[in-house]
Amino acid sequence: MPQLEDPDGLCEVYESGVPVAAAMGQFGEARQLADLHWDIARRLSAHHRLHSISLPLEIAEMLADWSVLAGDTDRIADAVARNLSTPCMRNARDLLVCALAHAYLGDEGRARDLELEAELVAGAGHERELSTPRIRLAHARGDFEALRALIRLPPRRAFVWGPSVFAARMDALITLREHAWIEAEAPGLAQPGTVPEPFALRALGAARGDDDLLARADERFRELGLDWHRAQTEHLLAGR
Repeated sequence: MPQLEDPDGLCEVYESGVPVAAAMGQFGEARQLADLHWDIARRLSAHHRLHSISLPLEIAEMLADWSVLAGDTDRIADAVARNLSTPCMRNARDLLVCALAHAYLGDEGRARDLELEAELVAGAGHERELSTPRIRLAHARGDFEALRALIRLPPRRAFVWGPSVFAARMDALITLREHAWIEAEAPGLAQPGTVPEPFALRALGAARGDDDLLARADERFRELGLDWHRAQTEHLLAGR
């Protein structure tokens, strides 16, 4: 972006591009934009640096790279600690995503600690913005009462957090067997060539008992390299 000289403006351009690239399955491009953001943000404020560290975290969240997230937890937690003087939803959200990674890897103690830290810095009024990692955490723990309550929160700021918002909702609705809800939401998400597409197809296949839709979803997961998500189909159909 040679025509822009303002570092804040450049950061906003790169940051806005990451979820768009990720939604189209262009994860390499999303990482490049995140790297360009870091090249600028690392010289700016703690708040800029937290946003910059959050971008690859959100890509890894979508890819279900739990080991990568767990390995980067200390660095992320340090960035959050340095940014606590600035109110920011990413303070809590980043910690919740790290908690999710540890929960999926079987370290429930670390997951609970991170979740508690997130709750302490979350503040009030951000339930919708923080719902996606909380949905995944409830799902991972088999806490269907919490899952049902969380799924009733309409998503917000999906343009910031990227396609993981819709992925988590579709998977939760399958497990909860909310077939009418799936029929209402999933068709609009089944846009060809996008990351939400296979999640929506899988949800519709589950709701309709349609093996062809499930097969199409499986193929799209494979094409996008979403191997962990692809492997969840059997568990989701079993209500887990």
